[in-house]
Amino acid sequence: MKRRRYFVLTGTVLSTGVAGCNGLLTDEEEEPEDDNGIESAFRDAMTEHGFEIDHIAVGGDRLVTDYQTTSATEQELLEEMQLVATAYAEVVTPEWEVELAELWMNDPDIGDHEERVLGSYLVRNEWVFAWRDNEMTDEELMEHILESIEITEQFQERFGGS
Repeated sequence: MKRRRYFVLTGTVLSTGVAGCNGLLTDEEEEPEDDNGIESAFRDAMTEHGFEIDHIAVGGDRLVTDYQTTSATEQELLEEMQLVATAYAEVVTPEWEVELAELWMNDPDIGDHEERVLGSYLVRNEWVFAWRDNEMTDEELMEHILESIEITEQFQERFGGS
């Protein structure tokens, strides 16, 4: 699947090409067991904030989560991303054996697993720890997150060429 990687800095978009996979499960694969309560803690936090989770698993140093986005505009998407980061910040602890959350946004109206992916972004533990300790502003946190975003052609079709 071809993806485009976009760096968003104060409204400016720079692009470079990237190829990769999205980590979604096929029908034959099973969800791995919860790793030290990390998955269930984040799943519960996301559910409390109104998100539906398609997949969640710890893989190496990251918590990989696929969730359904209901955002209709780019502004709603930015607010959603900040809410997801807040949900992660509410539950992550220094004791967790993960260093970041890798978050995949899925369009719930598209049935095909490959086609439903709109994009992904990262939320690093060090960012949310600094944010929780008031060492980083909301804007700085979002700037870090937006620097990590990768979007697909489906994202461009849904939100325009931004």
